[in-house]
Amino acid sequence: MSMRTSTINSIFKNDLKRFWVVGLMYLILIFLNIPLNMLISLSKVTDKEELIFTFTQMFNYQSDYFIFCILILSILVGMLLIREVQGYRSNIHIFSLPFSKKNIFINKFFAGFVLFFTPIFVNFLITEVIYFAFGVNELMKKSIILNYYIMLLLICIIFFLQSLVIGIITSNSLFHISSGLLINFIPFIFISVLNSFLNVVFYGLHLEDSVTLLTSNKSFIAYLFPLLSWLNSEIVFSKAGFTGYIYLILTILIYFLLSYVLFTKRKNEKARNLIVFDSIAEALKYFNTALLMFGVSSLATMIAKGDIFTVFMWGLIGAFFGYYLSEALLKRNFKVYRNLKGYLIVVSIWCIFLLISQTEIIFRHSPPKLDDVESVCISNNKKIIYDMEYEFKAPRFHITNKETIKKILSLQQHITSLKRDYSKSDNIYIVYKLKNGREIKRLYEGSFDSKYNEYMKLISLDEGYKKINYNIFNIDDKEFDKVMIFIKDKNEVEINDKDKIKFVVNNLKRDILSNSYQYKDEIIFDGIEKSKGSIEIYYGYDGQKYKYIAYVIDTNNKWIDELIK
Repeated sequence: MSMRTSTINSIFKNDLKRFWVVGLMYLILIFLNIPLNMLISLSKVTDKEELIFTFTQMFNYQSDYFIFCILILSILVGMLLIREVQGYRSNIHIFSLPFSKKNIFINKFFAGFVLFFTPIFVNFLITEVIYFAFGVNELMKKSIILNYYIMLLLICIIFFLQSLVIGIITSNSLFHISSGLLINFIPFIFISVLNSFLNVVFYGLHLEDSVTLLTSNKSFIAYLFPLLSWLNSEIVFSKAGFTGYIYLILTILIYFLLSYVLFTKRKNEKARNLIVFDSIAEALKYFNTALLMFGVSSLATMIAKGDIFTVFMWGLIGAFFGYYLSEALLKRNFKVYRNLKGYLIVVSIWCIFLLISQTEIIFRHSPPKLDDVESVCISNNKKIIYDMEYEFKAPRFHITNKETIKKILSLQQHITSLKRDYSKSDNIYIVYKLKNGREIKRLYEGSFDSKYNEYMKLISLDEGYKKINYNIFNIDDKEFDKVMIFIKDKNEVEINDKDKIKFVVNNLKRDILSNSYQYKDEIIFDGIEKSKGSIEIYYGYDGQKYKYIAYVIDTNNKWIDELIK
């Protein structure tokens, strides 16, 4: 008991005395962001609806400045508390005290916790006073305030523990700060670079939008590295559900256990190295090598509009710089030419991978055989093919005509025979559904030629293609609530009668399928000036607004005259 009390007196209280200023900075920052903002809004805004909107935005969506200031203060707390443990000379004093590493770590952690818990709790009390004293309880639920401060506390703990982990791993404060700022971006940088590289090597590779998925509040990674998700408003404080809290608590446990294990396993004799743990130093070296290898090879190939040989050569260059700079940084010496064995291993794997990548072993470069294909979905609209949020649950395999499928296969063969320019002026998304149940997804982006347009013109005549690309075929007729018709030089016409709405929908579908309809929404054609006007069909009312689809009224739509006469 005396040992525990002595530990608290000498470490915990000493850290609070030295670094209380950081806690004060937390206090001021949070006060300026919430309580003061509430008082200003209450003094300036009198409209009840506007106040409700203001407070909703205030507690849900934080400014980038506030988010980065919280991150920087959390990194600062971790750095200040762990600094005396980092270096070989500075940690001799603290490790000479009659305390175990466990006691030192626990007290360091709780000192940091108190430095940001206290200002958060004080601001919560101030906000509660404002909530009841100024009638804010009539504008918003109390749970919104409670959720906000709980989430803020959890995020601060995560940022602080990230800083502790990095501080334990390294012996350099500058590396500690820079890594603390970068750590939340590393998974997204690596995935972006890897996606770019795979798209260069495997032309047509279909990839889900993995970066967006990583920052989505549905992903555990978004909570493990919460900065980008917070900046993108994916983590909304007052709307955090049960799963969100579980993810946050699990993240805290992971970082806490990781920092505890690293701290207790840290060897003082290694504290002269930039990275104290040899295994982590090796992993970091190969990570940097792979990152630069993928990034340099894909970027150089896209700029030079090169081929697989360009990928190979620039990959060697990128890997060399990544490996050499990592070795030089870790050894703090630029004369590391004799220690390039690891680079040769990376190069060997690189060569083998690129050779295999050009075969059909890991990626099918050639189109499937006609007899193997059951149906196809093809579109220029990315959402129709694989967007997770797309309302019509695509892909929809409507193209079953053998002649059309044959044209699509020829189109893919033609696109892959063109020299890639890596632009995104044209794009085409293709999903084959094979008879054995498999799906082959392909995405081609670039600047295509006139022959591509000829193929697409023929393919677009297929009934299945139209059912895929015209949303009017993918909405239940019962959902249509209203039609607005806009005719040039005439008054607009609003139709609410269900029978007339059905008449409009059926005629539009008929015109589209019979190729008497030349225009599609969201696309501007050269002859649009010759159109009569436009039609908007409204559906899916959610209590606040409608969704709608819009079509240009072509001169071939003769039934329009009958409807509005």
